[in-house]
Amino acid sequence: MIEGMSILSRRAHHQIAATTVAGLVLDEWYAVNETVEAGAAFVIPDGQGLIISLAEQGCCQLSDAAQQVQFKQNDMLFIKPRTGFEEQIAADTNWSASYLIFHGQFSERFAESFWPNHSSGLRVISNAPSSWRQGTRELIRLSFNQPLDWDWRFLKTLTQLFEDLVHHSSELAQCESLAARAKSTVYRDIQHPWSIDELANRLGTSTSQFAHKFRIEAGVGPGQWIREARLNHARNLLRQGLTISRVAQDMGYANPFNFTRTYKATFGVPPSSEFPKIPKGLH
Repeated sequence: MIEGMSILSRRAHHQIAATTVAGLVLDEWYAVNETVEAGAAFVIPDGQGLIISLAEQGCCQLSDAAQQVQFKQNDMLFIKPRTGFEEQIAADTNWSASYLIFHGQFSERFAESFWPNHSSGLRVISNAPSSWRQGTRELIRLSFNQPLDWDWRFLKTLTQLFEDLVHHSSELAQCESLAARAKSTVYRDIQHPWSIDELANRLGTSTSQFAHKFRIEAGVGPGQWIREARLNHARNLLRQGLTISRVAQDMGYANPFNFTRTYKATFGVPPSSEFPKIPKGLH
């Protein structure tokens, strides 16, 4: 977390005798309510479990080495087990969300059912259906308040939500924003020199419609986003010790000069500044 920023978090941990949910064994889960001050950065808790999350207020950016997506109010987020993402809270906004973190067989099998042909480790469903949001809120409420027969009601609600999500899994891609699908496409082949025309054609839309909708959803034009995403990947390669010529070639630039010029115009420093530093005494 960035020094001076605040994170208010409330967590409930439950471990019960093995219980069947939609034919799967559930034995442990966490419920988390989290409120974060604008500008803070932190790691999603417990990357070892399946995470189902609902954004209640504000907006944040989720990112790892391979991709970045936006997570805003009324969106639902699903993260596969063992997938860690750093959360960067969007500037000038406070943000709050609720998490359910599951372990064990339920976690693994849900992931298998929910991501049948989805290469990314996370899915953000923009403006998720109200029944899914209500079900998630009810699961969080039951976990914290534990009213009479709360465990039975929790399992009943979770079973209904699980079956509904899996049943509609193949349709969920249609709920994902155009910008999210475009970003996922680029990240799957980040070294390819994507053009706006090519990306629009891949997503089955016209260039003008794609550019207009992408800017509305992502807050930046697709050309700028593609350039910065690819250069961020190039920066990671440079920090691993690859030469400028090799990175320029791998990223599809015509020559190292063009790459260097674009890199410096974007980041304000030459690519050579990213080379791993040699500790003093080892020169």
